Amino acid sequence: MIKIKNFTYTYPERSTPTIKNLDMEIARGEFVLLTGRTGCGKSTLLKGINGLIPHLVGGRMEGKIEIDGLDTRKADISTLSRKVGLIFQNPDDQIFSTVVQDEVAFGPENLALPRKTIRQAMDEALKLVGLDKFQHRGTHMLSGGEKQRLAIAAVLSMSPEVLILDEPLAQLDPQGATEVLKTIKRLNSNGMTVILVEHRVHEVAHLVDRIMIMERGRIVLDNEPRAAFERIDVFRKLGLRVPESSELSCAMGFKEVAMDLDEIKKGMNNGIKFPAGPSKGPASLELPGEKDSGTVALEMEGVCFRYDRRTDFILKDLSLRIKKGEVVSIMGNNGSGKSTLLLHFAALLKPSRGHVTILGRDSRKLEARRLAGTVGVVFQDPALMLFNETVEQEVAFGLRMLHLGEARLDQQVTEAMNAMDIAGLKDKNPLSLSGGQRLRVALASIFSMQPRVILLDEPTSGQDKSNSDSMLRYLYALSKNGMTILFTTHDIEAAIRYSDRLLIMNSGRIIADGLPRKIAGDTETLKRANLRPPVSFEIGRVFGIEAFCIEDLVRMATCSG
Repeated sequence: MIKIKNFTYTYPERSTPTIKNLDMEIARGEFVLLTGRTGCGKSTLLKGINGLIPHLVGGRMEGKIEIDGLDTRKADISTLSRKVGLIFQNPDDQIFSTVVQDEVAFGPENLALPRKTIRQAMDEALKLVGLDKFQHRGTHMLSGGEKQRLAIAAVLSMSPEVLILDEPLAQLDPQGATEVLKTIKRLNSNGMTVILVEHRVHEVAHLVDRIMIMERGRIVLDNEPRAAFERIDVFRKLGLRVPESSELSCAMGFKEVAMDLDEIKKGMNNGIKFPAGPSKGPASLELPGEKDSGTVALEMEGVCFRYDRRTDFILKDLSLRIKKGEVVSIMGNNGSGKSTLLLHFAALLKPSRGHVTILGRDSRKLEARRLAGTVGVVFQDPALMLFNETVEQEVAFGLRMLHLGEARLDQQVTEAMNAMDIAGLKDKNPLSLSGGQRLRVALASIFSMQPRVILLDEPTSGQDKSNSDSMLRYLYALSKNGMTILFTTHDIEAAIRYSDRLLIMNSGRIIADGLPRKIAGDTETLKRANLRPPVSFEIGRVFGIEAFCIEDLVRMATCSG
């Protein structure tokens, strides 16, 4: 179905190729997982496959890409669009209609299909992604995860033969991710060829036929899943995530890498055991707990909020206190109100009822712009924050607006870029970077100002494990100096490792608030919010122990010989 030979591509105004002499073949009906650390060339490869490169992006392309016998350089975009459907990393990049049903119908309408066929295609696509009750909703009212599902529906309505998806799970809650993956697998089972770019390898590996790893524009590993995870050294070297069952089996010296819990059980019967008892917490990080400070940094009292008087309340009677220096993670299903809560603490939204206090001041009396340098916000879509010509200018912009002296400015910019591992990109245009790199630039632009409060909406989205861990460790270190940090996430392992406190939201209310490990083990509460405990917890429960990460399991395991 897809043949790529000696594909090399260099973006306009760049001298170094992003993709270098890449060869690849994918058979009709295969399901391929493509992964690699941010900036390795994955998104560029996808654009080559669907014809955006070279037709719309420009640049210099060498080699050849064929889709079902069509040379992408010779076939026009309209022809290729019927062969290949591409879901971008950021759904806002491809959603332009104001109403959900109009967005899904747009593609079939442009193919001049009969009205009845368009209606049927639209209804089926929306049902497949769980948005069948959202037909008349405004696209601007959707959460990030709902927008992702809408983007998928819009492509599915055109019935492509090849479906390629760039980080489709990045903004989805576990239930939403499961539903989307089931949809993709069902399409694949019906003969559709699928290429999935994803950092959440552990959530998709069991579905795919092959795993490919890219590094610096080349394929460095290409194998079926079990054989791929036998090369766990490659995943570790590149800071990539693997299923915990596979990681545990490698750490415990199993003869064959385990792919699921059943295979872990089998391996344990061969002499590896766990002593009963509670976990003492991850060795790499002190166990989070309540900070000593009694100063309240952020507070809500009886807050209700809705965007429009004709719609339901998004936040419902919320009361919350967050102390200076606390790191608080917020989890919940898409549309539960996480982002809305976060934006209240930046005074970007004002409560319909109740009161919000930010560093001792009533938010209703605050202009959001007056909080610059004091409260930093990183949005779910980092592109909304990037407008300078270079990364270095972007990171320095806020400090210049605060009139910081040049010597101190240079020091803080350098520190922030190093912390986010983007110093090597300082002369690049931020909008030319990958989604994960854009996010790190946006983070650095906020970190450089050293605000008293940092609010982050899905900061682990689109990040490989290495960059995600590095960023969150940096944040946790800042909190020890009194910085208050709130971040939303769908990654429960990140919440456990790097926050003092975990909030669970459901339908606009906080249904749990406490120590992350305690809440992560409360399966009933998690279930109410369509969340799941860590895989390590599930593995540990089978063997009668309490574990929340792979380090817990490895440290507590004993071998009888």
